[in-house]
Amino acid sequence: MVCSFCQKNECEGYLKWYCSECSRLKRLLNLHGDRVYEILDNVLLRTEDKQNNKIKVEIKKEVKEQEKKLELNLNESCELYENNNNKQLLTELKQRINKKK
Repeated sequence: MVCSFCQKNECEGYLKWYCSECSRLKRLLNLHGDRVYEILDNVLLRTEDKQNNKIKVEIKKEVKEQEKKLELNLNESCELYENNNNKQLLTELKQRINKKK
């Protein structure tokens, strides 16, 4: 016989109406009452506002990651520029020193 709740799984026995999973849910509902519904609503269901908020949070995370990447690239570029300038300065200094000798 098929479970009368989920209508997918077989019932536990001949005189049972629910499968083992649905029987567990029924026991939780009997034990905790309305709290189960509150938890399901808060955790599994999202209102449109919460969905929009979640989207905004994810977009903010993505923007921050991109900003960090840009900052790292900028720092690397600055270091390369400084190194190239330092090389040029060193070369010029060496040339000046060689001229004085």
